[in-house]
Amino acid sequence: MQQENTPPSGPAGKRCSRCATVLPAAAFGPQLRSGIVGLRTYCRACTRAYYRTRTRPRLSPEYHRARSLLRRYGLTPGQYAGRAIRQGGQCGICGLERRLVVDHSHRSGVVRGLLCLTCNAAIAILDNPRWLSQALRYLGSCA
Repeated sequence: MQQENTPPSGPAGKRCSRCATVLPAAAFGPQLRSGIVGLRTYCRACTRAYYRTRTRPRLSPEYHRARSLLRRYGLTPGQYAGRAIRQGGQCGICGLERRLVVDHSHRSGVVRGLLCLTCNAAIAILDNPRWLSQALRYLGSCA
């Protein structure tokens, strides 16, 4: 028994509603919307062409980095570069020339400077006074 929305199968095939070509059923993808059983109304080639025109072009990593800096820290790429130049391209704590990340206060959101990933992770942990005192107590007991 054939369901209501199932396209007829047979030697004639199915007509694409976009290019109006009669093609075999294998040239059409499955209809995946709930409640509809059957094949799509566009052939696979027309579906590909349609989605190519509908998708946005891929944006560069620099664009995403600039948007992230602005959204998270309120910094433009120029402000980030200025801070990096003032620090000589080095981490504000260890002085190594590595990729620098933005260090900021999680309480106030104020940008403190640029650090390497290792120092930034350490500062994030040491920024909690309670945890810092427990860590110092632990290190004192192990000596």
